Amino acid sequence: MARIRDATAEDVPRIREVALASWQAAYAGFLTPPQCQQAIDRLYPSNGIAEAIEELRGYRLVLAEADGIVQGFAAAEPTWADEAELYALYVHPDRWDEGLGGALLERIRTGFEPAIERVACSVFVENYGGVGFLEYNGFERTGRTRTQVAGAIHQEVELECALDE
Repeated sequence: MARIRDATAEDVPRIREVALASWQAAYAGFLTPPQCQQAIDRLYPSNGIAEAIEELRGYRLVLAEADGIVQGFAAAEPTWADEAELYALYVHPDRWDEGLGGALLERIRTGFEPAIERVACSVFVENYGGVGFLEYNGFERTGRTRTQVAGAIHQEVELECALDE
């Protein structure tokens, strides 16, 4: 059984490994392994993750750990007076469908000040598993946006979940 805990700077290398494995598994249909690596290097630089953990007020990075090994993580931060942004929720593909994603999401949802009323995020349109997971866990589609990854523009679904549900 995995335990959920707050991340430390020492966890950064494994966080990056989980992110890369997740990207390569979830996005294999539209991103190559080098493109995934490029995105991880840009979005999850080691020093940036460590600084966020240690210095950003309100930033939350939680881990799912089993047998002393990080198996997944989720990161979120208040971005408005009443809203938090879910930046990441990744579980190593070897551990998909074991409930780790739900446990991480629950820890994120319950860790904010009472003023935070909802959590928002965006997910690649092609990430059917990710979109379905979030909808199953109470998120609703609110729109679409576009983002650039590895030199190409990709569509994203914007989702939101009220925390009082």
